[in-house]
Amino acid sequence: MTHPLTHMLLFVLWTLVLLLVTVGGRSLLVLLGRRRANEFPPYAYDPARFLDRAGRAYQNCLEMLPVLVALVFAAELVQMSSAVGVMTLWLLLARLGQSTVHLVGAGHWLVMVRFSLFLVQVGLALMITWTLLTNWWPY
Repeated sequence: MTHPLTHMLLFVLWTLVLLLVTVGGRSLLVLLGRRRANEFPPYAYDPARFLDRAGRAYQNCLEMLPVLVALVFAAELVQMSSAVGVMTLWLLLARLGQSTVHLVGAGHWLVMVRFSLFLVQVGLALMITWTLLTNWWPY
């Protein structure tokens, strides 16, 4: 399972799961009468609340998703998917780890782990970009 398109689709699926957790949890709170529908301000963040962390984990996925999509499609276009497949797998795994840590809590060490996993993703995206640029260059 080292095909970049598979990794990209799993990344999209994970992003949608986090969205459903957030929207589903908020909807349930409204239906149970515990919160009003307008009590979810877009910029408020309380790390003590699970749904706020889930919403932020979803937003964090959105920041890396366009980068991954662009890299995977570039790799497909220049027929270099096999050269970047392992890196896209590790990028996906680092994102799953980052999101999972985000859902667990927001203590100092959890934030440090989360940030480290984010840096791994950025590093892998740079490595994929470098691999594509140095192994496929039209000039």
